[in-house]
Amino acid sequence: MKALDSFAKMKVLDSSGIINARDRELSGRYVTVPEVKKELKDIQSRLKFEAALADGKITLDEPSSKFLKETKAAAEKSGVLSMLSDTDLRVIALALENKLPILTDDYDVQNMCKILGLGFETVVMPGIKKQLSWTKKCTACGKIYTTDVVECEACGSSKFSVSRT
Repeated sequence: MKALDSFAKMKVLDSSGIINARDRELSGRYVTVPEVKKELKDIQSRLKFEAALADGKITLDEPSSKFLKETKAAAEKSGVLSMLSDTDLRVIALALENKLPILTDDYDVQNMCKILGLGFETVVMPGIKKQLSWTKKCTACGKIYTTDVVECEACGSSKFSVSRT
């Protein structure tokens, strides 16, 4: 168990929190997973991340396997697992483990925050107001799923359309 005192008044930082900050400097203290850096494709975001890391505004950490499993299970049960990257899952698990809000403009990450009872803050986008639900429909046979599946149980197809309900 990590000492929560070391995370006092921190927020977990998602890559969209850096990317959408554009020319604004990050203010406050953040913790994030190392994989976030890999999602920063533009030079401005990468430099902002590196500068904040060097200044001690960002700390890198990893979620425990227990909280990563719990996050994945909740995402699968809610039918949103396929909409989240591995990095998203790690960011959410880190927030869940340390009971911290996430700075994110990613609606799928915000939705998982609603599902798990976590707080979130946005950068430039309006945040979601309520939890979103999704269904998957097999494009071959039409069977509808409310949980995340990769193969249709009825016909074996792996092609699905996804819609919000």
